[in-house]
Amino acid sequence: MFVGLTWQYCIIKGVKSQLKGMAAGQGFARLAGLFAAGAVALVIALMSFHAFLSTWAGAALGNELVWKSWKELVLGVAIIGLLTSAYWYRDVFLRVVRRPISLVIFAFLGLHLLLAAILQTPGGSTLAGLMTNLRFLAIFLLAQLLVELFPHGTVRLRTWLTRTVLVCGVLVALIGLLQVTVIPRDFLVQFGYDKFTTIAPFILVDEQEHALRAFATLRGPNTLGMFLLLPLGMLSVLAARRQRLALTVPAVAIVALGIFATGSRSAWLGAVAVMIALLLALAGRKRLLRLAKRYGALVVIILGVLVLVAESVPAIRLAIFHSSPGDPSLTEGSTDKHFEATAGGIVDAALHPFGRGPGEAGPASFYSPNGPRIAENYYVQVAQEVGIIGLGLLLTILYIVARRLWRLVQSRGASPLALGLFASFWGIAVINLFLHGWADDPTALVWWGLAGLLPLADNGTHERSTRRTQSGKKTDKSPARTA
Repeated sequence: MFVGLTWQYCIIKGVKSQLKGMAAGQGFARLAGLFAAGAVALVIALMSFHAFLSTWAGAALGNELVWKSWKELVLGVAIIGLLTSAYWYRDVFLRVVRRPISLVIFAFLGLHLLLAAILQTPGGSTLAGLMTNLRFLAIFLLAQLLVELFPHGTVRLRTWLTRTVLVCGVLVALIGLLQVTVIPRDFLVQFGYDKFTTIAPFILVDEQEHALRAFATLRGPNTLGMFLLLPLGMLSVLAARRQRLALTVPAVAIVALGIFATGSRSAWLGAVAVMIALLLALAGRKRLLRLAKRYGALVVIILGVLVLVAESVPAIRLAIFHSSPGDPSLTEGSTDKHFEATAGGIVDAALHPFGRGPGEAGPASFYSPNGPRIAENYYVQVAQEVGIIGLGLLLTILYIVARRLWRLVQSRGASPLALGLFASFWGIAVINLFLHGWADDPTALVWWGLAGLLPLADNGTHERSTRRTQSGKKTDKSPARTA
């Protein structure tokens, strides 16, 4: 109790120091900004445990949907608070709003709202679709506002949240490893896990009793594998730079094994993409090409041998193809169904070039009275919902963010966060070809929240600092130095 009271006293004193000497309106604006910063920090810090906590709270107290929506409610209040204080922050708002990426995001938002108003699909799928497609962009813009409002404070916030995500990543990876080794498979039943109503307490590969898949405190193995790509990238950077090797090397091993234990083939491919992107950023294009020429043929041979061996080795067949020995072919089951679902989604998107409306495809479509449409491809999902125009806007957003991250990581001494975000961006981009990646809230909110806290503004500062570097002058004001 004493610790709790002390913590509350420190918060009150900190807020008073921020508001001291301000007019009432300015004080409210400052308080709204501080609340928004706390909201972003809270969401990022808790998302790795969100599925577990919401399932447990829903089973114990009821109203599971409310518990699952806490993050949207917190972010919504933070956004409303900042909007009501826009008069005192108008210069900051204008700077952020006028950026090209913000304009594209607003166009993406407007298209969603227009289609939702025109099509008016009954049921809760429209609201679910709007939240799924827009919440990660909302936290990104909110974080970008915070960078402008509190430039020094967000540097400390980035540092704290980077460490938090690293610790949480190692922790959930370790839980996943324990889940497939020593923890009883029905352990999560006592926390409200149920295969038919909430989340299955354990998940198997091709329903084989001995083939458990790790998912820790997230919703599933694919979700865990994708979530771990960001900590994998950041920890690999720390290990490559020989920083605290006694901690970083074991942490990299735990996270890598955690990804392997998920049995998520898309996450495995994503992890390979993360490593390739890191090599590109740290070693350069020429060295990466030399490595590809030297070892590319060997990799292709190894993959070919694995495919051939899978026909006769059940363990390899199950791990790579999720196929049991009694199945008629290697790809029978989830592999064939995946490609069939994606092909069907492409046909559906072509038949509805302007989209079916938000929530009519992807995870949100489970709430639709028309039934779910699962293409198992995030890009196809967006095309199904908001058409070719919406897909074009999304790809434009992704391109702008990827370009800004590339500029940051090109700077000497780029932070592990910037490098980890850049590398994991490409890993998740690969996963989106096989799953609904950005529709997954833990990965999407954590990744886009942290990306928003980086100085990504295209205001010429980077180009000027690059020219000063080439001319031998100091570059202390380069945004990449503080990333």
